[in-house]
Parts: sequence; structure tokens; C-alpha cells
Amino acid sequence: MADAWIYGDQGSEGTSRLLAELGFSPHRVAANGTLRPPEGASRAPALALVLSTGDEQPSCAEVCARLAADEELAEVPVIVALPADGLGAGVGVAEGHELLVEPFTAEELQARIARARRVVNGIDHDDIVAQVNAALVDMPEGDGRIPRVSPATVGPSLAIDDDSEQVHLAIGGRSLPREHVDREALDVVNHIFGGGLSSR
Repeated sequence: MADAWIYGDQGSEGTSRLLAELGFSPHRVAANGTLRPPEGASRAPALALVLSTGDEQPSCAEVCARLAADEELAEVPVIVALPADGLGAGVGVAEGHELLVEPFTAEELQARIARARRVVNGIDHDDIVAQVNAALVDMPEGDGRIPRVSPATVGPSLAIDDDSEQVHLAIGGRSLPREHVDREALDVVNHIFGGGLSSR
């Protein structure tokens, strides 16, 4: 689950719920500190959301400027949420940051997130989804697994001369069927004795 950092207290609970609906893990972050959660996350979030009332300190403009100037956070998509009566207050939003007017729905938030990602990454999320869907349109239905059956006969021995320093010796025989309860244990034993260059 991707992290989303929320700056500001006004409406943060409702915003957290919307972000959780969209698959994010929301974290409240103090805007007057390091711009990072108190638990000290080791990586930048997938999204930053600044909740502005117009009279918070530090101001929304200051927080946006600091996010844009932060080496680790400059590439994070940023959305600024404003109350409807705060539009005329001349809130400073850094270039590339998306503006969202409260109250907003999960669908509106998702659309703004997609736009913010396009600005930062130069990637259109909807376009990527459409391309993947088009590429997979001819895929057969089902889970994609090929049915496996036990071989009816034992195959012949085969030796291949190869002018290399590595010798591969493959010995096969009848074993447990794939659905057998001890199949996983057998796979472990097989790996120890013949499952790669580190086998014994």
C-alpha cells in the first residue's frame, strides 16, 4: 500500500478516509517540522496532500515551496485542498501542484491524483491502463495455468557433448504428483540435491 502524507489538520480525518478508499496509507505530518512523519519514514510517499484553511502557519504557500525545494520530495505529486471560500485568498501553489476545492469526493481526488502524477512523471495513468488492456485483450480467460498431468511413460536417456567447464547431470524418475501433500517438502529436497549451482 502506497503512503500518502497529509499536511494540515482541517478535514484531515475525512481526507484520510478517502485516501484509504483509493488504496493509500495516510499519515498526518506536521507542516512546521521536517515535512516527514514522526516515525521517520525512510522513503518518499506516493502522494502529498496539503490541507489549507488560508490562515494556517506555516502558510500553504510556504509548505508547497518547501516540498518543491526538498531534494527527496520534489518529485512527489502534490495536491492542495482549499475550502471554497479560500479561493480568493491568493494561496500560493507551486508550479505543477494540483488544486482541489473542498468538499470533494473520492472520484474527484483520484482524478486530481492522476493529473498530478502526469505533471511529475510525464505519464498518463489512464493511457497506460488503456495500453495494458489493449495488449491483454486476446488473453484467454482463466488463471493462466497450464494443466499438468503425470507422464504416461519414462523417456529415454540422453547425453549431449558440450565443450564447456560446467557439467550438468539430470536424473529423472517417477515422483509424487503435483497435488500431493508432501510436494513442497520434495521441492526443498530437490533444490538441495539438484536445484542450482549451489546444490550438493
